[in-house]
Amino acid sequence: KQWYQRRVHGDVRFQLLGQVLLLLTVFSVGYASWTCEECDTFAGVIRSSATSEEGIMDQVGILLAEVCPQVEDLDECQDELPDFWKSLAPIMWNFAFASESWCEFCEAQVI
Repeated sequence: KQWYQRRVHGDVRFQLLGQVLLLLTVFSVGYASWTCEECDTFAGVIRSSATSEEGIMDQVGILLAEVCPQVEDLDECQDELPDFWKSLAPIMWNFAFASESWCEFCEAQVI
């Protein structure tokens, strides 16, 4: 198995999901509903930050500190994770914060 296919103790994926859900809850409490334009602006700021060189390097730092110590081969993780994440992050974050999906979500939020 490759380093990224091994089971990670503590399952960091669920921790990240929890943080994203908390962020969405906080934002939804402050607004009754958002227009598609407002939502697109919000998603665009996050997308730009997450896919910038600085943003990706920050993410790599977090992953190296939190994920690599939990895998079997620490050295392999530290060697391979940065390039892997630099390739994956732009694709993943552009998809995750695409305007199409966020407009539908934001317009449906009425409190």
